[in-house]
Amino acid sequence: MKLEKINQSSGIAVREEGLFVNGEMRAAVSGATFDDFNPTTGELYARVADAGVEDASMAIEAAQAATRTWQQLTGSERENVLWRAASALEEQSEEFVEVLIDEAGSTVSKARSEVSKSVDLVRAAAGDVRRVEGKTTPSAKCSFSIRQPVGVVVAITPWNVPLTLAAKKVALGLSTGNTLVLKPSPLAPVIAVMLGRVFDEAGLPPGALNVIPGPGKPLGDLFVAHPDVKAITFTGSTATGKYLAGGAAANLKRFGLELGGKNPAIVLRDADLERAAQAIVFSAFYHSGQNCMAASRVIVEGPCYEEMVERLGSRASNLKVGDPRSPETHLGPIINDEQLQRVHRLVTDSINAGARLVCGGTPDPPFYPATVVADVRPGMSLFEEETFGPVAAVIQAEDAADALQLANNSRYGLSAGIFTRDIQKGLKLAQQLEVGMVHINDSPTYTEPTVPFGGVKESGYGREGTGGWAWQEMTESKWITVLLEEKQFPF
Repeated sequence: MKLEKINQSSGIAVREEGLFVNGEMRAAVSGATFDDFNPTTGELYARVADAGVEDASMAIEAAQAATRTWQQLTGSERENVLWRAASALEEQSEEFVEVLIDEAGSTVSKARSEVSKSVDLVRAAAGDVRRVEGKTTPSAKCSFSIRQPVGVVVAITPWNVPLTLAAKKVALGLSTGNTLVLKPSPLAPVIAVMLGRVFDEAGLPPGALNVIPGPGKPLGDLFVAHPDVKAITFTGSTATGKYLAGGAAANLKRFGLELGGKNPAIVLRDADLERAAQAIVFSAFYHSGQNCMAASRVIVEGPCYEEMVERLGSRASNLKVGDPRSPETHLGPIINDEQLQRVHRLVTDSINAGARLVCGGTPDPPFYPATVVADVRPGMSLFEEETFGPVAAVIQAEDAADALQLANNSRYGLSAGIFTRDIQKGLKLAQQLEVGMVHINDSPTYTEPTVPFGGVKESGYGREGTGGWAWQEMTESKWITVLLEEKQFPF
């Protein structure tokens, strides 16, 4: 890590980061760099090496060369590396918190929570090292299957939860015996490079983890075509996920996708409305709504609709927007002006189409206030499009059946919440919802290391999680038999 070059407008040192390839920090072969800006201040935060195709090829080669070294370590040795990495991450938590605030615009509470969850994820993955297992099958011979790592895995991560998502993909890949090339979003590259150094300090063999910040498509084209890349795991936009899935399928590579969401929170007439409002406000406005599990569609049964709108508006109006370092701040900045303008467009388009603004809706760049928009209907932008901003669209349903139909009326299917005192009714709805995850009497924004995290429809393909969920993408099953008795062949 270097802290060099002074930002002329503020006097703040500009950080410089390189690529992390084969256990070493290095510049891009071309010498190119790109600028990484603080979303709160707009100041230049870091200048980062810009990986090109040649750099990515070197990273893949380093990962391929490290596969044998990593796989030949005993389970105990690999487990210890992951455990030491988790401890190092925990010890350096405050440094990671600072970068999450400066680079990703995280509030201090969100940043601390993200570091804690990342430590938990890596430790959970460490426990998985000894659990990769096969099984025996009935046969005339001794017949069993084993699971083996696929080899080199490319992990592509977004900017909104840059540490947790990178830590998850890296830890799951390493725990199953694979080596990795990590390509973070250009909007949050520093945190990924730091994570690479943490694993290096923990004793990971050189080349087993390589971090290459850089542009999307040139590197994506290489990843889907390179013969040494055996699997791609991606979290990000649906459009990019489709592109990667098409390229991976064409080259017969494994892939896992965690994509967008337009998550419904269903509030039935018998729900505890105060509890529901509290959970939904947290989900809709956590990290300024810049999370894939945000409760962006609040579907409420008619008898309690207006009361729920009032409760949501009252709570949202009291949320504080501003300095992410202040412990009193609930909403920090939108990641950049392009995204802020997009959020505002979705709000204004829906209001112009007949929706009702309850609170918020006035941008104050780089901030956007907690916004509640009522009377949203199918066809409106806030019903159809992923917002990725601090906006809760409230939709009225006639009854539970109508609420289910409205919830499923989406091309997305990631997470959902159902609020009801009738658990039997809640379970019935949960089974019929077209999503990958459902939380009864809790917000859609919830996950744990050991669960099958992922969605359906345009929200993704595959599942991430310890306890065997990651095995489907990151290991191959191999069938082995032993002939125990003399066998007569027909010719």
